[in-house]
Amino acid sequence: RSMNVFLIVYLCILISKALINTVLKYVWQSEPFRDEPWYNQKTEPERKRNLFLRAFTDFLAFMVLFNYIIPVSMYVTVEMQKFLGSYFLTWDEEMFDEDTGEGPLVNTSDLNEELGQIEYVFTDKTGTLTENNMEFVECCIEGHVYVPHVICNGQVLNDCTGIDMIDSSPGGSGKVWELFLCTYFFPMKHENGTEREELFFRALCLCHTVQVKDDDSVDGLKKNQLSRRSCIYISSSPDEVALVEGIQR
Repeated sequence: RSMNVFLIVYLCILISKALINTVLKYVWQSEPFRDEPWYNQKTEPERKRNLFLRAFTDFLAFMVLFNYIIPVSMYVTVEMQKFLGSYFLTWDEEMFDEDTGEGPLVNTSDLNEELGQIEYVFTDKTGTLTENNMEFVECCIEGHVYVPHVICNGQVLNDCTGIDMIDSSPGGSGKVWELFLCTYFFPMKHENGTEREELFFRALCLCHTVQVKDDDSVDGLKKNQLSRRSCIYISSSPDEVALVEGIQR
């Protein structure tokens, strides 16, 4: 706020100086022998031009001449203050999260002075300011609920592998059928009648906008969670990422 006050004061001084010099110019040129100097004499059409238009042009010319009244060093000082202020944010112990072991991460220093003016924070349930952690837990195909990752009714089945799907729907058969990678990409008819299920999971594997990135340069807690995988899934929709990660597991 003090910076804005200083800029307003400098702007008022600049406008005042330009206005005073414009008035003094025409007062000086009011006498015939004090007309334009010989090296800048006006032509006759220029002399007949509207007086207010000429005065306004001269006023702008003085504004350009005196614009250095606002020192460049002030802008440099302010930028340095913002840069150093961003480090004070990262060093603030009261903003340290003990659960993740991380402090605040400053991506830009242009909003430091705006943070102190925040009085209310509004958010919704889409994970704008909160963690939006979505996982693929179960699915329903033609009335049959399937639970992935060998979990059925909250209990782990020892005789199932990590890629088995268990029919846990009410009145379901409770059968266990395995999904192999070849069935996602090579359609074929199976005797166990799992064509619909295989089509469902093939659609989850192919119909999305997820990008696969072979890069471990992910910051913070997410990097620790993703360090066990050889690739990272990136998408604008967390729903698609959750579905693809569930299929990958």
